[in-house]
Formats: sequence, C-alpha cells, structure tokens
Amino acid sequence: MKKRLLGLWHDSPRYVAEILVIMVSILAAFALDNWKDNQSRNAEEIAVLTTALREIQSDLSDIDFNVAWHEQAIRSLDLVITQLESGAAYHDSLAAHF
Repeated sequence: MKKRLLGLWHDSPRYVAEILVIMVSILAAFALDNWKDNQSRNAEEIAVLTTALREIQSDLSDIDFNVAWHEQAIRSLDLVITQLESGAAYHDSLAAHF
C-alpha cells in the first residue's frame, strides 16, 4: 500500500499538469464561445442600426416633402385670403390654389 501511495506521490506532478491542461482547455473554450457570441451580437447590432439609419433617412425625405407641400399650401392660402380681403373679382387663375 505504501508503495502504491509513493508511486502516486511521484506521479503527482504529471496529474497536476493534466488537470491544469484540462482547466486551461475549458477556460479557452469558454473564452472562444464568449468571443463568438460577442461577434454575433455585434453583427446583429450593426444590422439593426443600419436598418434604423435607412428608415430615418427615408423619414427625413418624407418630412422634407411634407414641409415643402405645406409651405406651398400656406402660400396658396395667403394668396386666396389676400384676394378675398381685397374684394376683387374671382379669377380663373385662383382655381389652382383651392
């Protein structure tokens, strides 16, 4: 029995080395898995942000169009109000402003 314990004691550096190799391998696998997850999350984030940017640019284009349309409507209404307040007769050219 003593011989067996002494044999184990002499082989203990080898066992410790094997345990260290296994632990390092497991930690490396976790680190690699975390890195892969981070890369995947970053790719998803970039896709979402790119889509959001395109939608915001589209919305800005719509807003610019709507602002221009409303400004034209305001000018037309000002012209019609001026015409009505002046008491002048109706002109066919005003039809485009209604």
